[in-house]
Amino acid sequence: MIKALESEGKAKPGLTFHGLRRTLVSDATDKGASSKQIQAILGDRSSSMSDLYADQANKKSMTSAVVPKLERLRNRKTDNPKD
Repeated sequence: MIKALESEGKAKPGLTFHGLRRTLVSDATDKGASSKQIQAILGDRSSSMSDLYADQANKKSMTSAVVPKLERLRNRKTDNPKD
């Protein structure tokens, strides 16, 4: 299946099922899915892995959101340096 996706240009070489699961969880979390919903999508019996993947995706999302704020703060300091 992965080889077919690669040959069709829909996936880059090196894709794994694990990577595909993580990408699915990351995208679902970004779209507001709960860990219980993610658990259902993945077919996991417990929510422990779904919770872990969702936490990791949330951290990445929060980090991405804070970078522009830090850049604005840095730019403000360079635009108005104190003597």
